[in-house]
Amino acid sequence: MFEKIITTLFMLMYIPLWAMGQAVTGRIVDDKSNPIPSVNCVLLSVDSVFITGSISDNNGHFTILAQSDKDYILSISCISYESISQLCKVGNVGTIVLKEKTQMLSEVAIVGKRIKYKSNGYTINLKNESLAKGKQATELLAFLPGVTMEGESVKVLSQSPHAIYVDGIKIQNNSELESIPASQIESIEIDYLAGVSENANARGGVIKVKLKKEKQGGYSGYFRGTASVLTNYGYQGESLNNSFSARYGKLSIRNNILYSHRLFLEDAYENHFFKLEENRITSTAEMRDWKKRFYDRLSLTYDFSKKHSLGFSGLYYTDRDRIKTETSFVENETEHLSLLKSPTSRDKYQAVLNYAWKIKRGRDFSVTADYLRNDLEVNQKEIVDKGNERISHTTQQTDMLRIRPVFTTQTKHGELGLGGEMQYVDYEDYIRNTSETEGLVSTMKGYQPALYANYSSSYKQRLRYEVGIRYQGNLMDVKTMDVTNENKDWGFCPMVSLMYMANPQKGHILSLQYKRMMEELPYSVISTYKQYESPQTYVVGNPALVSPTTDQLMAMIGLFNKITFMAGCVRVSDQIYYATEIDPETSNISYIIPRNGDSQTAFMFGLEGNLKPFKWWQMKANVNMAINSAKTDIYHVKGQERWSFSLNNDFDFGKTFGGTLSAQYEPDSHYLDAMMKSVCSVYGSVYKNFFKNQLECKLDFTLYRKGREIITDTKEYTLAHLNDTKEQKVALSLTWHFKGGKKVKVSQGAKSIQDYYEYTNDKQQ
Repeated sequence: MFEKIITTLFMLMYIPLWAMGQAVTGRIVDDKSNPIPSVNCVLLSVDSVFITGSISDNNGHFTILAQSDKDYILSISCISYESISQLCKVGNVGTIVLKEKTQMLSEVAIVGKRIKYKSNGYTINLKNESLAKGKQATELLAFLPGVTMEGESVKVLSQSPHAIYVDGIKIQNNSELESIPASQIESIEIDYLAGVSENANARGGVIKVKLKKEKQGGYSGYFRGTASVLTNYGYQGESLNNSFSARYGKLSIRNNILYSHRLFLEDAYENHFFKLEENRITSTAEMRDWKKRFYDRLSLTYDFSKKHSLGFSGLYYTDRDRIKTETSFVENETEHLSLLKSPTSRDKYQAVLNYAWKIKRGRDFSVTADYLRNDLEVNQKEIVDKGNERISHTTQQTDMLRIRPVFTTQTKHGELGLGGEMQYVDYEDYIRNTSETEGLVSTMKGYQPALYANYSSSYKQRLRYEVGIRYQGNLMDVKTMDVTNENKDWGFCPMVSLMYMANPQKGHILSLQYKRMMEELPYSVISTYKQYESPQTYVVGNPALVSPTTDQLMAMIGLFNKITFMAGCVRVSDQIYYATEIDPETSNISYIIPRNGDSQTAFMFGLEGNLKPFKWWQMKANVNMAINSAKTDIYHVKGQERWSFSLNNDFDFGKTFGGTLSAQYEPDSHYLDAMMKSVCSVYGSVYKNFFKNQLECKLDFTLYRKGREIITDTKEYTLAHLNDTKEQKVALSLTWHFKGGKKVKVSQGAKSIQDYYEYTNDKQQ
């Protein structure tokens, strides 16, 4: 009541000013030209006495009523931004740029990071961040809120991310991410759940990495060489990595090259027991292979003007290996020896073309065309007891073309996004097998058309929300052995995301997301081709599968910027599970086949804590648990628990010296018809920089890693599989960083917005 009275008095006091229609107007944006809403805009007299004020709208515009014949002090302030005060008169003061504060609140565990929360996640600015020293991109991710590393796999809120983007390009292999030094990253955006702009089957989150952009006329890059040794097997291999980026006038260029030559090995033990015949087969296998891998990604961006730009990214990836597996097995007390050779070649080509149009402030349009080609060739030759021979030759070719137009606009209270997608897939599989039909051709062709809309806004800067809906079709035809199966699904996939900032200063936040997904059926689960994994086991697809539907609900609570609690529920209808069954033609061979179950429900819980015991020591601990229940034609399970624990430590001993030490542990657990025995790993790194940080020497090590044992038990069959590989290793890498160039001034009309601000600032200096 008191506030209403005061407000009324102020209104009555300034009626004469309003009647004159005089005002101070302007617009407030950040250093990337994005509008900043809810900024406090205050007019003071020249002797700093408060007169009146207002706040900026969602487009950053503000209006303050005032008298025309006076001088004023305009004071602009907003949380997380540096305040500005300047003299002004009645009229338009133009665009005011606010800079983010150089340091965050002391409560933030990841020191120096600038965190911007949104309804579905956050963005972290990593400029000049000490935590990035001596790390690759994947190592840095393990220290971010809500992100964990399980072995070499990235998890967002305990789920595998649907996609990882680097500068707007969806990467095709984690090697691209692993090859990026964390020091080259400007910011990382984490989406807890993929939005409606992603494919309808997107279950996990999305990671968007933005690399630092070169200053006008500048260039930088690095050369890195790595050699590694497996302590129990000897020399493992080497890799070479080079990255170069430059910016000259209207053209930006970036190129990343990787070559690796590495020994792949696996020691395994298996115990097969066929219950009906009481037949037992035990085997030990040694898999050895020298893998060669090479990729080159070239990215170009040309700014025609401050409104129009065209980008291109091309990727060539090749992988060659000659896997040789020697297996000795005993069947009914008779010893056998199997030799399996599987020379494999993989080639991947990607071309991405993007056009961006900044129609006007707060209104953008872009269209992206993405072409991807995958070629796979596998030659298998298995000889059993130096007599029986099984030969197969497989070639697979996949062509995918995706076109995505996107339009976004700022409205009075938020942002509206409209987009569409058309994806075409052409998959062809050619098989030649001595024991089966010669020249079998299996194909999959189809379209995935989609339309989506999303709207995001905020209420009093405390509550941020986003709603969206996607309408998508999966129109696929699969043909195998002259039999055609049609899979045509249409569905609406809604999404709602909320985030409440209870206390932004102390890091108290609450987020909630709901999403419905329509799963697609990849070719691998449909194809009826048999892929042998061992002499006693093969994998085959099932063309009768039905597309599953998934509902997912996620909640997250953050406290003090140090503690994160996560809870979620995933329910899948017509879920796909993998059943182990006996070959009807050969009783001593089992096969794995995907089938539809009735439903599957998983409850997920996670607790994450950040602690900084000392200035030089930062740690992050995670505890995750999943409770699975499923109902199928074969079994009905309920309350299967799976736990995981991880601890990551970062040590910063100065500007040039530091390291990491991490540990992961998973106790015994059950999942459907499989029991997974405990696994554990301890690994870390030490780095030292020389010559003003131009040369980095880094030692990566794995102290201990226990392989996984999986026991599958059905009514007819039991299989115990143990990965007994000794993975202790040491790797030494040397990285030379370089940079140089000089500023190039180009005409104002031919530059991007970012270039414009750099140019004008240079002139002022």
